[in-house]
Amino acid sequence: MKYIIGILLFFFSSVSFSQSPAQIKELLDNIASVKNSKDIVTSEAAKKLISYDKKILLALAFHFTDDTETSVVSECQNRTLTKGEIAMIIADHIDSMPYFQLTGIQNCTLTFCEKNPNLIEYYFWFFKTSSEKVIFRNKYITYIGTGKVPITNKL
Repeated sequence: MKYIIGILLFFFSSVSFSQSPAQIKELLDNIASVKNSKDIVTSEAAKKLISYDKKILLALAFHFTDDTETSVVSECQNRTLTKGEIAMIIADHIDSMPYFQLTGIQNCTLTFCEKNPNLIEYYFWFFKTSSEKVIFRNKYITYIGTGKVPITNKL
């Protein structure tokens, strides 16, 4: 537990000297007005977030559990996305996530949605409850802090 707290403090200090949480939230809010999820990464707000690189991954991770609905339509999921899912997409474009290790689900063919640059969208069906999103977020935070995904039998 002390190890995770140390990691969090390290990342919060690096984020606090770069982009503020308010700036990140504002950019995510701007992305939430994109019409189609395939266009998220081409928006100016997304490009700006992605340009901040790995130093904002922790701040983005804390948005993963935001269930606020947006107007962004995912044709692949046949529904609108949440702000948390948009944060996951941006984080995945900054540093590709090890999906299988984080979710326990393997997508070997990657044929679920043509011409969609957001590979993580395939896994959104799995996050049925807020607690599953919290477990995923916590595993992701450990991963970005250590480079290793904690082994658990949950999620």
